[in-house]
Amino acid sequence: MSTWGQAEQVSGILIIGYGNLFRGDEAIGCHAAHALEEAFREEPEVEVIASQQLMPEMADDVARSGFVLFLDASQEGTAGAL
Repeated sequence: MSTWGQAEQVSGILIIGYGNLFRGDEAIGCHAAHALEEAFREEPEVEVIASQQLMPEMADDVARSGFVLFLDASQEGTAGAL
């Protein structure tokens, strides 16, 4: 479960999935983050955040994490490309 915006220590791995259906986005980052929350529920070193957009308050969590993965999607480019 997300702890962004709180003062507690963030896990070593932070995954942030974002996307907003209300802004014409498919919100795939949020959907993926919710699935990963379930997959990593028992992993204390992994923190997963699902959000409609990136927020300034997330900067502290990002700064305290050893590795950060941002999940989003685009219709531009080649399918499957990073």
